Amino acid sequence: MRKYDGIVLAIVSSATFGLIPSFSIPLLDEGMKPDSICLYRFAIATMALAIYMKIRRISFSIKRREFADLLLLSFFYAVTSLFLLRSYDYIPGGIATTIHFSYPIAVTIAMTLFFRDKLRWHTAVAVLLSVAGVYMLSGACGGKAINHTGLFFVGTTVITYAVYIVGVNKLPALKKTNGTVITFYVLALSGALFFINLLVEDGLNFSPAGSSANWIFILLLALLPTLVSDIALVYAIKIAGPTITSILGCMEPLCALLAGTLFFNEVITKIQFTGIFLIIFAVNLVILSGKK
Repeated sequence: MRKYDGIVLAIVSSATFGLIPSFSIPLLDEGMKPDSICLYRFAIATMALAIYMKIRRISFSIKRREFADLLLLSFFYAVTSLFLLRSYDYIPGGIATTIHFSYPIAVTIAMTLFFRDKLRWHTAVAVLLSVAGVYMLSGACGGKAINHTGLFFVGTTVITYAVYIVGVNKLPALKKTNGTVITFYVLALSGALFFINLLVEDGLNFSPAGSSANWIFILLLALLPTLVSDIALVYAIKIAGPTITSILGCMEPLCALLAGTLFFNEVITKIQFTGIFLIIFAVNLVILSGKK
């Protein structure tokens, strides 16, 4: 049953992570800078998790080698978060989503080539179905020219997020580290990196939150698609493995689409319905693959 616990956590992680556009795009529309949004997001999530760890008496203590690995993971995670937001300024969100969610292919290739994971037929089919489903779901079938700057930003996130997912599972110093502790330091160090970036680039001239509505979006962004999603993601990677967790990440754009339909009156097209079917099929293929 432990593998299925990991699958459930992976779905919870991807489902909550898919809410990022619903909470971040209104903030971008209000003129807030991506760096500032990320700083608010990670700072609040870190404080909330610190309070939880204090109440549950979870130790903050880590070894020097663990800190080095966590700093490395935080760098890749922070770059992913920032570059994905920045890509929205140059290319349509649908195309950015399609390119970013090709990271399961990168994870599968890395696990097969560098860690000698056996590539089973159902895993390969699930990867292809999930990527095809995201492609249809995002509506990125337009044939328009893609801005090279936006392509660079979102293309980089494919590599950095794949490295993060594989690193959580494969870095030797983190094998026995508590998943909550890993999440805390990744959030805290990512927030510190955004603080340093703002200090160097703009002299700490970050965008104020302003209205109470913006604060609500920031709090929701920090708690649901950051705190809840990241804790579930780390435990899913440890239990189910990087490949399965990355495939189940295809639930993220599906949940983003459903949130847009519910809260922003967006209409689901026929091709998006096809994408939904392919994603659900891919998820069920992963779940059923564990049965003899």
